[in-house]
Amino acid sequence: MRMLVTGDWHVGARTWGIDRLNEAREGLRQISCLAEAFRVECIVVLGDVFDHFRYPGEDAVTLVASSLRCLLDQPQRPTILLLKGNHDWSGIKVWEILEGESRLKIVSQPTSINLGPYRLLLMPYLRLHQLPPEGIIKLLEDAWAQSSPQGIPIAMAHLAIEGSAPADFEVTLPIDSLAGLGIETAICGHIHRHGDIPLKAKAFKAFYCGPLFRLDFAEEGQPLGCFLIEEGSLRAVRLEGRPLKTLKYADENEAMAKLESDLNCLSSDAFVRVAIESASLNDSQLFERFRALKRGEQIVTISAFRPRREGEDSSLYELNVNELWKRYVGEMEQDDVLKDMLCEAGISLLHGDDPSTIWERLRNVGGMRQ
Repeated sequence: MRMLVTGDWHVGARTWGIDRLNEAREGLRQISCLAEAFRVECIVVLGDVFDHFRYPGEDAVTLVASSLRCLLDQPQRPTILLLKGNHDWSGIKVWEILEGESRLKIVSQPTSINLGPYRLLLMPYLRLHQLPPEGIIKLLEDAWAQSSPQGIPIAMAHLAIEGSAPADFEVTLPIDSLAGLGIETAICGHIHRHGDIPLKAKAFKAFYCGPLFRLDFAEEGQPLGCFLIEEGSLRAVRLEGRPLKTLKYADENEAMAKLESDLNCLSSDAFVRVAIESASLNDSQLFERFRALKRGEQIVTISAFRPRREGEDSSLYELNVNELWKRYVGEMEQDDVLKDMLCEAGISLLHGDDPSTIWERLRNVGGMRQ
């Protein structure tokens, strides 16, 4: 049995004010071609099909639904296992175009299944409040018990592998617990890099699938890809996508002198970030000047450092997410009651609190201020 593993499609994403739908469309076309070329019998989608947990728009929904329909209609009639990610729209189950399709299985709760020669542990994205009192180990054991103890064990998840990425407020997959269940291979979405994950436990093999296209400059230079699994062996398959490139300069004068020449050395489809070590102009002024250059339309963002002036308030340079949120809400043209409620809700969500309990606290905040 051949399986194709992909994920983090992020259909509907907009970055730097640019609609990325065509890139998602091209990535999905490549996935469809690979599935047909390899005649895969199962396609696993490791979450974040959409970029927004709110309604992502008709174009995004139509692209995802039609792409899944195209995969389902291939001659080999594959099954699709779709794990819900943290970005996914809550209405993911209501596409009329796929209504009643038994070969599309949407996984919204931890479970395990036997599929051909494989025994798959399927873990959608989990928030901290969804864990039982005993923690994730109990949840993994209960999910694993839902399948019979035969087949090649593989974990598929929209979660980070424990210790492989910063995850202070997130649930992560513990390697020791997976190994205790007899699982020695895990393929995960959620973290945007494609390839194997270096681990101290050499017997355990873990991989991140990576995104369908490069969403931001944290992914500059990273390969794109998916995985093909056949007879228990795993093979990385590369995808093509628009490149990202950062051009660095000492100051805006050097940038103005060199940018056109440097842009001419890049592929015409590259998204470009200009980084200035010491700038006197603000980002908007720099952006306007650079975009006016030949091929300047490829520049999508500016990263400029401005030396702190003598006597300037150093607190402006401190990164405190809670305070940033409070400042943002404070600038809204809303009444004080609503601002207090937004502050409470935002900080609670940032700390990973149970969303189902936040509403009651918001009512209390609103009641005290009325």
